[in-house]
Amino acid sequence: MRRLTVFNAMSPDGFIADSTGDMSWAHRQDQEWNSFVRGNASGEGVLVFGRKYQVALAPVLLGGGKSMFAAVREKPALRLAGTRSFPNGTVFLTYHRA
Repeated sequence: MRRLTVFNAMSPDGFIADSTGDMSWAHRQDQEWNSFVRGNASGEGVLVFGRKYQVALAPVLLGGGKSMFAAVREKPALRLAGTRSFPNGTVFLTYHRA
């Protein structure tokens, strides 16, 4: 059975793009992060909302823009399944549906 996984970069105030649609703030480079992203992206899954949510929390506040959760109608309960921090300040959070 294939896994269903979501992976998004998000600011701590809940945005995935700034007010102009720019996402360059989410791409703070460092060797460990780049290696992790390459490994994570090598799967054969489809990225849609599902049973596992992965959020790369970037260390920048946008104050407005495109919300990651604006279109969410149901409010699924989530359980924190893992965390990992990177030298670039990004914190990777993994949640499963509770």
